Amino acid sequence: MSLDRQFFLNCSADLGLVLQEVCLICGADITQFEDVVVVSSAPVFLTEDVAIPRFIGVLYGTCSGCGVKVQSPRLSDESIALYYSTGAYRKFLMVSRTPNEREKVEGWRSMYVATKLLSKSPNNRTHLDFGGDSGLLCRMMVGEGDYASILIELNDESRKYAETFHKIPAFAEMPQKELKFGAISAIEVLEHLGNPVEVLSDLYSRLEDGGTLIATVPLDDPEWAHHYSIHHIHVFTENSLLELAKQAGITESPEIDAVETSLVLSVTRRKL
Repeated sequence: MSLDRQFFLNCSADLGLVLQEVCLICGADITQFEDVVVVSSAPVFLTEDVAIPRFIGVLYGTCSGCGVKVQSPRLSDESIALYYSTGAYRKFLMVSRTPNEREKVEGWRSMYVATKLLSKSPNNRTHLDFGGDSGLLCRMMVGEGDYASILIELNDESRKYAETFHKIPAFAEMPQKELKFGAISAIEVLEHLGNPVEVLSDLYSRLEDGGTLIATVPLDDPEWAHHYSIHHIHVFTENSLLELAKQAGITESPEIDAVETSLVLSVTRRKL
């Protein structure tokens, strides 16, 4: 089912969503808009008490430069921060699933990323997982590779679970800039952000010489309906993921692999 685009835009303006007319990665114009995809008529709760009254669908356009699909209109950056710092996102996405139940569903990505990171041999056996939910990947890095691992996660419930169940130090904010890591990961995070270039650049800057960064994003596959949702501001292609790495200041040539339902970007910083 699709809706008239102008009708959708008028409704979205009433709901406080913001138009995104230029690409958040390369700055080119957003063109070639698809049909509006109806995803929900229910409220979207930003917190337990604050909700967008109703949300009828999502609309993606394609960047004329790098080819990434960008949601427009979309949640504002302020709404995004509010949404992910509370339990609202986890409640909407997983309904009643606990962190342990989410691990059973999504654990294959953590296993894949851990195996790939553990195949490297950095001098500094420290690991930072950005947006890693329950801390499962951190536990794998500690248990299988004897890494010192920390989790950066906005959600209080997830941090508490990581610290209690996996015994992983978990924080809501990034550590001081001077700390460098031999391994950094961001599993299914970048597609949710309004500032993916800034975030990827910051993660890369925290990588020690010889260290490896791995980030995964959902494949652009319409069969996976959840990839087209209010949560995903971007839908990446291989080319747009490479452009993101370039704009983030990554000078090495990243590897891009398609694994199951994800695109995987990995880059190892040169040893000086």
